[in-house]
Amino acid sequence: MPAYDVVILGTGAAGSTAAQKLRKEGKKVAVVESYLMGGTCLLRGCDPKKVLVGAEEAVDRSRRLQGKGVTGSLSMDWNKLVRFKKSFTEGAPDRVRKSLENMGLDIYEGRARFTGKNTVDVNGTKLSYDHVIIATGAHPRPLAVDGAEHLTSSEDFMNLSSMPGTIVFVGGGFISFEFCHIAARMGCTGHILEAMDKALGHFDQDLVKLLVEDTEDLGFELHLNCALDSVEKTGNGFTVRTTDGKSFQAGLVVHGAGMVPSIDGLDLDKAQVTTKNHGIEVDDTMQNPGNPAVYAAG
Repeated sequence: MPAYDVVILGTGAAGSTAAQKLRKEGKKVAVVESYLMGGTCLLRGCDPKKVLVGAEEAVDRSRRLQGKGVTGSLSMDWNKLVRFKKSFTEGAPDRVRKSLENMGLDIYEGRARFTGKNTVDVNGTKLSYDHVIIATGAHPRPLAVDGAEHLTSSEDFMNLSSMPGTIVFVGGGFISFEFCHIAARMGCTGHILEAMDKALGHFDQDLVKLLVEDTEDLGFELHLNCALDSVEKTGNGFTVRTTDGKSFQAGLVVHGAGMVPSIDGLDLDKAQVTTKNHGIEVDDTMQNPGNPAVYAAG
């Protein structure tokens, strides 16, 4: 059984950063990846989103400067923009792999499952460790509603082959607002459904008010206290119903209702790892109180 000072589950920003620092300290380190090398931020989150948002902001800034020394309007070509975005992401897993290999790390591909307090199994290969870092990222929060399978994830949104005319965003967080502004620059209109009594609840509400006004000016209406009840496939689109009796028609329904830690299937109980609020429980040093050999990040 291969033995390591540290085994890191996940090669995203948290896992890769930890791996780099630990190798500099001379530790024997293994990394485990169940999907693509690089994690959410690099491949399907922050970085590719910034490419799309950057184009949207350029179009918006041009519009705001019309008549103030700027002439001629800009527009977005979705297919070209997506291809440009992919030029950043498609080669990223290979670059991350080479970087990890150059650090002298051992790489294991597959889903990890704990088999004890200091052991983990990856597709039949058992590893032992002094410490393990769980940095497996997050995925869209499961929604217990009829037709939840019809919702499009943020990752899939960024790879759409074409933009529909009408979109419903479920959830009033920053993902929904950022994406609806991108869609609006493509000529889309639609709705944002927020189950709570305010959108972007963790942000300054005076600024949120200005953002909501601008969003509605672009053609996306915000509905508060409006929880999703069901999504039904109807013809070429979808019928979205809410618990307060509202009904919306859309060509696309996007999941923007938050993320949860991707820890299902890790068999945490076999390692005596304690959880809290649907995630790994940690103290101020990111250490798990149930198993001091376990840290969590990301």
